[in-house]
Amino acid sequence: MSDIILALRSQIRQAGLLSELTKLKHNVVTASHHRNDLFKAAQPYKVPVLIFDEGNADISLRALARSLKQHHKRFRILAWCDNLSHAMDLRLHEKSIDGFLLANSELDEIEKAIRTVTIGSVYVPTLLAEATKRYRKINEIHPLFSGLSRRESQIFQLIATGLTVPEIANRLFISRKTVNTFRYRLFRKLHVEGDVQLAHLAYQHGLLTPSLLKRLAMYPQLSLPAANESMTQQVAERKSLSYRP
Repeated sequence: MSDIILALRSQIRQAGLLSELTKLKHNVVTASHHRNDLFKAAQPYKVPVLIFDEGNADISLRALARSLKQHHKRFRILAWCDNLSHAMDLRLHEKSIDGFLLANSELDEIEKAIRTVTIGSVYVPTLLAEATKRYRKINEIHPLFSGLSRRESQIFQLIATGLTVPEIANRLFISRKTVNTFRYRLFRKLHVEGDVQLAHLAYQHGLLTPSLLKRLAMYPQLSLPAANESMTQQVAERKSLSYRP
C-alpha cells in the first residue's frame, strides 16, 4: 500500500483515479496544485507519492517539483502529461520528477508507476523513453548539437516536436521575445532559416522517427504549427527513408 496525493486538473480523472486506487487498498487523498496544500497533505506520510499535472497556468510544474523535494526529500513525484512534447521536455531537463504518465495511461501502468517510484526508482513509459533516448545520445556525441546550451537544446526539442513560440513561452515562463532570441541563435548555430528546417534537421539526425512524428501529430492537446504539421505528415509517410534506431 502506498500513500498517494492526487492533484489533477480534471475532476473526472481525479475522482476516477481516487476510486480505483482506493479499491486497490492505497491510502489516497486529494489536494490542489498549491504548494502549501501539497506540503500539508504530505506531512503525515514517510514516502508520499504525488501524482500531478500542469493544470495551473500560474505554476511551473518543474519549479513546484523542486520546491516539494527540497521541503520533503522523500517525496516521489509522478507527472501526468497530456502532451508528449511536454513530457519529453520534463524527462530531458528536469531531474526532480521521478516518473511519468501519459494521456492514455491505464490503471495497470499507473499501479506499476506508483510501485516503481515508491521504491526509489524512475518510471518512464516506453514511448517516452524511446523518444528522449535519441536526444540525449546525439546531444552528447554529435558536434552539430554538442555546442548548444541547455536552454538552446531545450527550445530546439520543443520546436522540433511542434510547439509554437507562444506555447514555448507559456511552458517555460519566459517572454516570447526571449524565446525568439534563442530561436535566432539556433538558426545561426545550426545553419537553418526557420522552424520547419529545424524540425527537418531533427528528423535527419534521427531525433524524430516516422512513428514518433505520427504520435506527436495525433497526441491529445498538442497544437502543431501549420508548417510543421504539413512537414510531419510528409516525413512520416516517407517509407523509403531509412534510419538507425
